[in-house]
Amino acid sequence: MVQLVIGAKGKGKTTFLLETVGKNLDKATGNSVYVDNSQKHMYDLSNKVRLINSGEYSLKNKYEFIGFLCGIASQDNDLEYVYIDNLMVQANMGIDDLEGTILRLNELGDLFDINFVVTASATEDQIVDSIKKFVTTSL
Repeated sequence: MVQLVIGAKGKGKTTFLLETVGKNLDKATGNSVYVDNSQKHMYDLSNKVRLINSGEYSLKNKYEFIGFLCGIASQDNDLEYVYIDNLMVQANMGIDDLEGTILRLNELGDLFDINFVVTASATEDQIVDSIKKFVTTSL
């Protein structure tokens, strides 16, 4: 399953995502991973959440980023939540690539029973119809 949080840059998507992590910890029965392109939010997260800095891996495109996420999933059979802050920056992609990437994340979520909570700097009018059903919050 994918939950997509959208909004223009500076609208509070990261803050919303961090709050969501905290809320979900109470009900989570599996492991949680927060993927960011820096260590910046290390102290904002519970020690029950694993922070992975994708910036350390020199990922060049959306394909490498999806492969990176598959690697994370392959190492943890108890993985329940994957939080991805600023997907388009981390995957080095544009708004045109968002649809395919979200649909692929949804496939992975179904395959491995993982909940992906993702932020993207986009507005509702930029989101194509096929992925609007994944938008849970628009800031």
